[in-house]
Amino acid sequence: MKFSIIVPVYNVEKYLPKCLESLVRQKGNFHYEIIVVNDGSPDQSEKIILEYKEKFHDLIKYIKKENGGISSARNAGLKEAKGEYILFVDSDDFVEQNLLEKIMEQNNNYDLFIYSYQNVYENNHSIEIKKCIEQSQLVSKVESLPLFFENEAVRGYVWNKVFKNSLIQENKICFNEATKHIEDLEFVIHYLSYCNKIYFSNSILYNYLQRNGSLVNSTFNKGKLTALTAYENAIPLIENLRKDYLPTYYYFIFELNYELSIRLRISDQYRDSQDIYKQLKNNMKRYLHDFIFKNVKFKYKLKAVIKYYFYNITLLKHRK
Repeated sequence: MKFSIIVPVYNVEKYLPKCLESLVRQKGNFHYEIIVVNDGSPDQSEKIILEYKEKFHDLIKYIKKENGGISSARNAGLKEAKGEYILFVDSDDFVEQNLLEKIMEQNNNYDLFIYSYQNVYENNHSIEIKKCIEQSQLVSKVESLPLFFENEAVRGYVWNKVFKNSLIQENKICFNEATKHIEDLEFVIHYLSYCNKIYFSNSILYNYLQRNGSLVNSTFNKGKLTALTAYENAIPLIENLRKDYLPTYYYFIFELNYELSIRLRISDQYRDSQDIYKQLKNNMKRYLHDFIFKNVKFKYKLKAVIKYYFYNITLLKHRK
């Protein structure tokens, strides 16, 4: 088994057929499996999965479980994965038909393979190309770490990366099931700790759907607060990987607290969540102190100062 593709499913009956269709129609002559994990979806997703499983029984492995969130679903898929390499595909997205073929063509036993993607906007059907690198190349672990935070086309996503199953199993790497937002980050940085050969590909192989009303695009919900836990849990991992990068990493935690506080302040949950709001503002001040006088790129210092000292003006702008 060369590849295991893990697809967590919850309330995506509108998008699931296109996702599965893109996976079962992969080009190339190699053995792969599609592990579809139904995370207690209440809609017609199961019906769609079973139809595809009946039609492509040699390809699709079906797991049904009680709702536990996307991290729980991905962990369930990892336990069943038999492939040499692991891919994660979100069930509202779709991939290019040459995804696996291109990986096979370019992958020279790399520990981590990262490919480019494009945003597909549901509201106007436009696309936005996100190349993780201009020229495909091997990048060292030390050099690659900043890209997981500073390069929008890389970040801590799992769906634009190929992982070695052996590294995951040997080092007992799994998703933190308490994290409901940016749940990928801790997993990816933990995995990166064990990598030596990291390859960045400029091939656009994944289509990331920008849905109206999705969790990522919504103004505020308390699940997003778990993103702070994900970022803070990654601090010791960052420190072990590259201690000199830690002050810059604190900037991104500062920025996350800033964005969450803005979203909370303008949401209808503000009156009942003022303690959380105050904590977010205190976190901004704490992390600002931890990086502002350190060796951090000037652009981040400038952005932080503007955001921190003109917070109320920024808030008025967001209200508009």
